[in-house]
Amino acid sequence: MIKMTAHSNLPVVLLRFRAIRESIEREMLIQIDLFHSLYKTTTDNWEGTKPKFVREFENTSNAIIGRVYTQDKIYRFLHDGTATRWALMNKGYISETTPRLFSSRKKVGEVVVRTRGKMMAMGIPAQKGIEAREWTQEIIKRYEKKFHKAMTLAVLKGIGGN
Repeated sequence: MIKMTAHSNLPVVLLRFRAIRESIEREMLIQIDLFHSLYKTTTDNWEGTKPKFVREFENTSNAIIGRVYTQDKIYRFLHDGTATRWALMNKGYISETTPRLFSSRKKVGEVVVRTRGKMMAMGIPAQKGIEAREWTQEIIKRYEKKFHKAMTLAVLKGIGGN
């Protein structure tokens, strides 16, 4: 499962104030939508079935938590990378995705043989693994400071009553 979890680490005393809490909740929902849209852009040009990205919002007595995740197996292989690949691509094959880039492109080429059993029966060894795309790490790198700033502004809005 590919999963990114974000939560505000504010003192419980602050979270007791209704206006502040409601402001943080509104901002967390905005941030969840932003992260959801970023993940979706990684698969914009995918052909066939695309992964489903789930948005979750959890509001407990001492935390406001937003999650965006997928349980898609193929997406996980791309996100995390693999040591080997049991698929043979034709010459000139270009993947739809690139490590740490959110956009995707039309792939060039096609898979010639897929699955370990078929490749072994044909005497074809496992191929070089899939390079990890690391989209979650890139989202964190690009948006962590913006996220914290947005949460801080949400607290200030709550204090100010805006």
